[in-house]
Amino acid sequence: MNYIERNRSFLETKHYIRYDDTDFQRLDLHYNPLQEYRERCGGNMCIIFYTDRQADDAYIIPVHMLDKIFTLENFWPEVGENADNNRKRWRLKIEGDRLYIVRKAGLGMPSAYIDLDELHNNYELLGPECYEWEPFPPKESRVAQRPISNRLF
Repeated sequence: MNYIERNRSFLETKHYIRYDDTDFQRLDLHYNPLQEYRERCGGNMCIIFYTDRQADDAYIIPVHMLDKIFTLENFWPEVGENADNNRKRWRLKIEGDRLYIVRKAGLGMPSAYIDLDELHNNYELLGPECYEWEPFPPKESRVAQRPISNRLF
């Protein structure tokens, strides 16, 4: 079991954790939970994405880095008869070393993204209180890189 799985109950008191078993082809982040985390934890929180419950292989992203792409214009609109406008969310995907906002077809704007190369397996961003709870895995035991190629959903 990886560090995130072993310590999830402690970590999620301060960090927004998203597990995805589709190898980052499709990630959703909902507005309301993100705002609740920000109010409770302030700007020191991170969003954690991981796909493997065994290997230490995660992206740890300080929330302030996402401010430039988490805008109202980038919400994925709820549509259809069961649409719930209170469930505003961003759709994301990871390609290579970038986290992209997926936009609804026809919006005519370029994809917004942030670079993740320094954030892969950077457990140190979780803060000293997490390290004190359980020391981070040694850097040499972490998965070195993700073999993510251009995947779309």
